Amino acid sequence: MKQAITLLLLALILCNCESEKSKQQQLEAAQIQLEMASEKELIKPKIEATGSYRKRQTQAGYQLSLMLTNTSKYTTYKDCTIEVQYYSKTNTIIHKTLIKISDTIKPNQTITVDKFTDETADIKDVNSLGWTCIDAVIVD
Repeated sequence: MKQAITLLLLALILCNCESEKSKQQQLEAAQIQLEMASEKELIKPKIEATGSYRKRQTQAGYQLSLMLTNTSKYTTYKDCTIEVQYYSKTNTIIHKTLIKISDTIKPNQTITVDKFTDETADIKDVNSLGWTCIDAVIVD
């Protein structure tokens, strides 16, 4: 009889431990779903754009070597729109242009892309360039 009671108590303790693990897993899953939903509602994508540039010698414009990093934990992006800003010596924006990057960037992934700016207008007195990712499509 004592053995039956001991086994019953042991079974209840094990069931309680399993339900605690299950509750913890459900809580973690709900938290991940909440984070994913909040990332999708962001106005601006979580993509950092860094890199370098150089003036093209034989043609107008610049060659950009961009490194795009998706800083999101769960969201995959594609078709990034990069805004390139041209700055004067006084750090005033004198021109802007858009570049489309048709690659997919997975969470916590960095890609490198070489692009050329196509300058039909003669932009003078450019001291430096800057760029920002202003838009990207979320991949479901």
